[in-house]
Amino acid sequence: MKKNLIFLLCIFLLCISFAYALPGDWVGEASIAQNPVASGTEVSVYSGSVLLAETITPSSVAGKAHFGDDFYVLVFETTDNTDLSFKICGINAYNTTFSSGTHQKILNVNKVADGTYGCTCDAVCTGGHCINGISDGVCSSTNFYCDNDGICESAYNETVTNCRTDCRVQSSSGGSSYTPKTTTPLTGDIKVSGNKTVITVDKDYPESVILVEEGSEETSLDFSNLLVKNNGKNVVTLNNNSIRIEKNTTIDQLIIEIAADTIIEGSDKWDGEIMLPTIKEKTSVIVPAQDGQEAIVSEIIEIGLEDENLVFSKAVRMYFKGQSDKQIAYTKGNDVHKITTICLEDSQAAGDSLPLGGDCRIIVGDDLIVWTKHFTKFVTYTYQEPTVAEPTIEKDVNASEETVNETIQDELPAQQLQEVKEDADSDGIVSLTGRAISGVFNGIKNSYTWLLLIIVIAAIVVGVYKGSTNNVSHLHTKARMLHKMADNCHMRGQISKSQKLHAEANELHRKAMRLKRNS
Repeated sequence: MKKNLIFLLCIFLLCISFAYALPGDWVGEASIAQNPVASGTEVSVYSGSVLLAETITPSSVAGKAHFGDDFYVLVFETTDNTDLSFKICGINAYNTTFSSGTHQKILNVNKVADGTYGCTCDAVCTGGHCINGISDGVCSSTNFYCDNDGICESAYNETVTNCRTDCRVQSSSGGSSYTPKTTTPLTGDIKVSGNKTVITVDKDYPESVILVEEGSEETSLDFSNLLVKNNGKNVVTLNNNSIRIEKNTTIDQLIIEIAADTIIEGSDKWDGEIMLPTIKEKTSVIVPAQDGQEAIVSEIIEIGLEDENLVFSKAVRMYFKGQSDKQIAYTKGNDVHKITTICLEDSQAAGDSLPLGGDCRIIVGDDLIVWTKHFTKFVTYTYQEPTVAEPTIEKDVNASEETVNETIQDELPAQQLQEVKEDADSDGIVSLTGRAISGVFNGIKNSYTWLLLIIVIAAIVVGVYKGSTNNVSHLHTKARMLHKMADNCHMRGQISKSQKLHAEANELHRKAMRLKRNS
């Protein structure tokens, strides 16, 4: 006790007796775990649930000056022998009965564990947090508290992220309306036919098979009764019984087997819940193309928690019935990771040999088997060649030959381009004759001029009779070449250019037909 305590208390109580003129008062020092409380700590006295008096340390300037920040004084009036409960930060520190006069009492309260209700300040909680201290506070090691009552309580900072048992199902409008889940214990084989069911697992759970019927979603296993903290992680250790989960999917059957004695590890925010297989929209994951082939998603199955990385000491077996022709991948955030490692064999020993967080796949008959040491979204899919739509050819018969020729200049070598233009601008015979004469005169040597001239004239005469037939074939060939070029332009999205080339090709076909009729 501080020096001269009794003398100073007498002086102080004499002063307050004039101020309050009340028959009962308690004075002294307040401490938490034998350490003086800080200034601003709440000290109160109750009769049952009725608050009789409340103060904040130190209760007066004089008290602070002589005794420090932990000084309190409570002055109140009630009937004699009324049961009293003195509290520090809302936690019970001392019980007695009322009597008039002055009472000196050193109040002390020990810190309380997480989950203790009634706190009003952080200092009294072992975990360092008093959630909702202004009303019905509860001690916690984090800045939220999940009471698993199926109600999402914002007063305890419960959200869909940190308290999934209470806040799992949001309203479709994205608001804060939530639907509680149905709870059932795991006592052996169990069939789940409805939505939003929580299966609680106790330490002595038996060998179990959980059948999740088709259409049943938002079902989970709650291991919170087995949850312990270890090196900053939340850890669950299964007993010597395995758990088998069967799910009929839209494609076929999925079976998941969790081995006995498996240790499951999550972050310090994991509440011990594991989501059972839930079918997700096919568009929720985009699998990248490979070697020019696009990925066609068959099914997306989420197991575990989307925002929690759970790893297993023993591998979990996932059996995809009749899916041997499928590829499989898992997601981590927005990334898709194809499972390419081939299991040594389909056995627990082979699966357990995987590294922590590893996985592998193996085909057994018509079935796809995956051994994994992590839970997330799993995607089954196949690759196929991309579908190419047949080009729709719109012929523009009114396209001018001048425009068409400009369009195809970058599609043909110069020599072929010149030939196509000449064929398009002539009836065939004159063009052929002109080119023949030009070629002859360019190659004539002086000594053979007259001889070659005679031969050329003869050839022209013969060409007049035969050239028309040969040129018909030539025009058709050029037209087909233009059609092919037009199709290529259409595939590249050059619709206007494609139309003009088709129109030019059709014009060559028509000229060839006229030439044939006139021959």
